[in-house]
Parts: sequence; C-alpha cells; structure tokens
Amino acid sequence: MIRLVKESLNEFGKGNDPLKTMGLGKISEIREFFRSLNISDDNYLVNNETGKIHYLDNLNLDNTNITYLPDNLHISGFLSLEDNMDLTNLPENLTVAGSIYLGSTNITELPEGTNIMQNIYLYKSQVELKTWLKKSIYYGQILFY
Repeated sequence: MIRLVKESLNEFGKGNDPLKTMGLGKISEIREFFRSLNISDDNYLVNNETGKIHYLDNLNLDNTNITYLPDNLHISGFLSLEDNMDLTNLPENLTVAGSIYLGSTNITELPEGTNIMQNIYLYKSQVELKTWLKKSIYYGQILFY
C-alpha cells in the first residue's frame, strides 16, 4: 500500500530561518531547559533576535541537580543555586537584579560580564573572586555566612 503525504512548505518561505520554523535551535533549547524544571513559559521572555532571556521573578533552583544554565540570562529577582554539586560554571552574560546564592556548588569562578546587583552568598562555595571583582559590575556585599 502506498500512502501519499502532502507536505506544506508555506512556512519555509524566503527569509524565514528553517531552524526557527521547525522549532529547533537556541530558542527551543531555552524552552526545553525551563520545561525540564517545570517552569512555565509565562515566567520568562526570550528575545528572538539576540537570544537574551529575561526571567521575570526570583529563580530558585536549589537542589535540582542542574548541570548548566543558559547563556544571556537576566533574572529580575534573586538566583539561588545551592546544593547543586554538578554545577561547575555560570553562564556567560549573567545578570541578577537581586542576590545570588552559590553555596554547595562546584562553581570556582564568576565569568567576566557577570553582574550581581545585590549580595553574593558563598557559604561552602569554591568561588575565587579576586579577578572577577576587577571586571564586573557589583553593588552589594560578599557574604560567607
């Protein structure tokens, strides 16, 4: 038996990015990351042109066993990553409007371009701050409670 399949190519018009049209690429990776953590699409916005992610609230990822965060992440509130021993790096171009909590992670440095607007909590942390403090925007306190 032969089946005929009618495919529509309307979405693949001139000037459209095939990866975006098929739901592949960076935007899809970002959505899949948040969905894997049971975070609704309503909690963040993604700029389709730049891939910049704007998370609209506090982001508490304590003890979630994450191994990475997507690059270009801007968080409107605090970011808590405590008790994620498999997490070894922060993303590039991370901005946190609140405090960041890095206790009990294996993160050893904050990448250049990391911007923290309030406090950095480093209890049981491996972070070395000397170089980062010279190259980043930072307004709060560093606490080793």
